Amino acid sequence: AVVSTQSTGIPKLSKETCPVPGPAYPCQGQLGGYPVVFLRCIVKMSQLLHVKRDLLSKIRNLNSAVERKTSFKEGIDSGTQLMYATTVLDFDKLNKHLQQTVKELQEHCKTHLGSETIAAVQIKSDSNEIASTLVRDANKLLKLEHEKSIKLVTELTALLVQVQRVSDNTTPGGISVITESIRNLKTSIHPSNLHSFQDNVEVPLAHIQQKLKQELMSPEPASQP
Repeated sequence: AVVSTQSTGIPKLSKETCPVPGPAYPCQGQLGGYPVVFLRCIVKMSQLLHVKRDLLSKIRNLNSAVERKTSFKEGIDSGTQLMYATTVLDFDKLNKHLQQTVKELQEHCKTHLGSETIAAVQIKSDSNEIASTLVRDANKLLKLEHEKSIKLVTELTALLVQVQRVSDNTTPGGISVITESIRNLKTSIHPSNLHSFQDNVEVPLAHIQQKLKQELMSPEPASQP
């Protein structure tokens, strides 16, 4: 069913894979090189995440209101109780809707992007998450406050994690992830530090990438009978 709009102002979202109505956006064909049905699924996911953010904000506000009344030993009126219960139910329905959309999106990714692309995206996502955790834990002791420096350290750490992941399981997509990360990092480096970046990061990693490409292209040794 559709997520409730009675008390939360949530826009109605269909269960269909294609959430954007109108004859101008048919479910067949391609747009920008991607299948329209795949792009519509992404739009649907974006809509759901936006609604979820609004719901979370409403729940936080309701929690704050209840805590204030509780601290002053005031009773919770029936209207507030009803609004809270309805919002929680809406949130539960939205999560189920979101889970279904995630499954649809995964299926579209398998069909239209291929396993190689999905694996590359996963490597980048996992590496970013690991790097963020490592840097955050380390900064509890270092107590760095300069946001740009923290961001740079996190990105460099993510790059090292990517290299380690790709070295363990070398694929063309994995090597492309490293290349893309180096390129993105280089654009964020101040011109005065570019030479140092090239000497200490870009050139050494280029050698590692070349070695990985050679391993990828070399035939596997024949198994012994």
